[in-house]
Amino acid sequence: MPPHPSPHSADIGPSTDGTRYSFPGIELHLTSSLHSDDALYAATGFVRLECGNAALDGSFVRIRSLVTGLAEEAFLDMHGAFSQDIELQPETDNPLEFTVCDGSGREMARVVATVRHPSCDREGRAEQLPLKPQQRNRSPILDPPWPRFAQLVERCLNLASEVADKTGRNPDELCEHIHAQERYAEQAYEERDQTLYHECNDNLEQYRGYLMHLLGDTLPRPPRPSRPAEEEARSEITRFRTYLSAVWKQVREKQRSDLEARLSEIAAQARGLSQRAKSDPQSVMRETNRLGREVEKVANLL
Repeated sequence: MPPHPSPHSADIGPSTDGTRYSFPGIELHLTSSLHSDDALYAATGFVRLECGNAALDGSFVRIRSLVTGLAEEAFLDMHGAFSQDIELQPETDNPLEFTVCDGSGREMARVVATVRHPSCDREGRAEQLPLKPQQRNRSPILDPPWPRFAQLVERCLNLASEVADKTGRNPDELCEHIHAQERYAEQAYEERDQTLYHECNDNLEQYRGYLMHLLGDTLPRPPRPSRPAEEEARSEITRFRTYLSAVWKQVREKQRSDLEARLSEIAAQARGLSQRAKSDPQSVMRETNRLGREVEKVANLL
């Protein structure tokens, strides 16, 4: 995985296209203002490569609020442009992390731009690096409340047990990722770290969806309205990328270079899935499910 930009690896400045962030071989332009009168902020921009934007097929920009921890993904169009609505927290500065990822989900560039809500006294600003640990959002009251998070943990454990019964998988391996997120969340709750707490909640929600998908594969398929195979394939790709990203983050935090190498291999095998989704969606869904099982094995090794 390419390293994150260092403090001196990017040139930042205005341009006719808005705010420009330049990295070796790639530019990220934010065309939306760093000031918003509405709580729903339309984040827009585009990406350019020195080698030409044809290489951006399947790439996307992940936009994460460092206040709430919530993230959205906006795929690039044929011109490298993106647009995504982001919900801002009112009456405060909202640091948004923009991460440019290629078609396999690997990070190519990352910046943090702060959007100012009208009632703030400070001007909108941008910075080149993610927030340091001591700058993470601290809050006396965390959302969701702990009982709701504990309920999510219980749902995931029940799902994991059911999947193990239906598929013959090792229940301890299926539950390990759940317990790991619970431990991280307990630490975040004690330290009143809203950002980390949200990440744990999001990771569990994603894992719950993955377990439900595994369980659904063991049940008879009820009749349902027909859905284009290409749409199904792209949905599977999105689910896989989200899960891969969540596990990769945990691997980096634990500094497991051996597991990171395995994830790099899995990401390399996933390259080009978006391009094949239209011409051969069935094989793309089979390949995405197989790669998802490989990522699950890495998660269990954590």
